Amino acid sequence: MVHLSEAQEKLKKYREDNERKSKEVLELWDSSVKHKIKQLGNDRYLVLEQVLIAACDCNRIDVAKVCLQMLLNKFPDSLRVRRLAITILEAEEKYDEALESLDKLIKADETNAQTRRHKVAILKAKCQISEAIKELVEYLKKFMVDQEGWQELSNLYLLEGEYAKSAYCMEEMILHNSQNHLYHQRNADIRYTQVLKL
Repeated sequence: MVHLSEAQEKLKKYREDNERKSKEVLELWDSSVKHKIKQLGNDRYLVLEQVLIAACDCNRIDVAKVCLQMLLNKFPDSLRVRRLAITILEAEEKYDEALESLDKLIKADETNAQTRRHKVAILKAKCQISEAIKELVEYLKKFMVDQEGWQELSNLYLLEGEYAKSAYCMEEMILHNSQNHLYHQRNADIRYTQVLKL
């Protein structure tokens, strides 16, 4: 059993290093943290969020729901906590409920990029590629500088066999970062494949 302060430091290090380490996070939760969560002070809310995400990764929905309830008790109107609730729905494969909740969040704040990207990810998980494309196109109308968004849209168009549209997305990426030779190479590969398919 790890001492609480040691567990807190490990969890903090995982967060700072941007490492999920879901299994390790849950082991620390079960062995040291869950019964002493209030002793962590304000840090406990970051730990609860971290454990919730780890629990979803490891299909420990019971743990995720306990963490969510504690966060809702403290932050009942938080957009971030509502997104975490959607993450649990997604882990439970309740995609329609998750999409419905995301639509409400988007309606409340159309400028929230993270919520829109989350919706695209769920549509992809449901294999609704054409819907994901439509949503991503709308997203990129508002957030044109999101290079990852353009790359994702390019990949989705490739799945649909839309080579010209995929190449257009790569050209947008080249405009954002013309020094990246990988973008030029990928664009050339797409154009070459497009010619072969004619």
